[in-house]
Amino acid sequence: LGYNVAGDITAVNQIVMASTGNVGIGTTAPSHLLQVSGSNQTLLDAAGFYNTYAYGSGNVAETRINLGKIQNGGLQSMGAIGAKPTYDTSSTEGALSFYTRTGGALTTKMTILNNGNVGIGTTSPGAKLQVDTGATTTVGQIIKGATSQTADLIQVQNSSALNMFS
Repeated sequence: LGYNVAGDITAVNQIVMASTGNVGIGTTAPSHLLQVSGSNQTLLDAAGFYNTYAYGSGNVAETRINLGKIQNGGLQSMGAIGAKPTYDTSSTEGALSFYTRTGGALTTKMTILNNGNVGIGTTSPGAKLQVDTGATTTVGQIIKGATSQTADLIQVQNSSALNMFS
């Protein structure tokens, strides 16, 4: 099934529904449930949406928005945002994961759990912010102020909002 827009010379498929059920906008061979492609590089190269299906105890399904480019006739994901249940497929609580391409595969770089904990370098943060470098020789955090910084860069406060280090 396709939708054509007639131009001056020939009609071109603008929206395609493949026999697989995948829908393509700007592509005649969508490789994901919804794939949007365009030649205007300043707006969008490609995006795809897909669900992973998981069966059995302890497996969780995830819905992802993949962002990338068209390469070798398919979507080459450069990054993604995923949403999945926190505990199992019947859970109503969820988590968000942010992915980037590393070494040819999408890997999780940041996770936000349903309790508000944010993990960078970990998928199971145990605090409101947990940063794991994954290597003992990698700097974990850099906080840099302006050249003429006069305000505190970091304040640590107790529950009464009193500065712990003054």
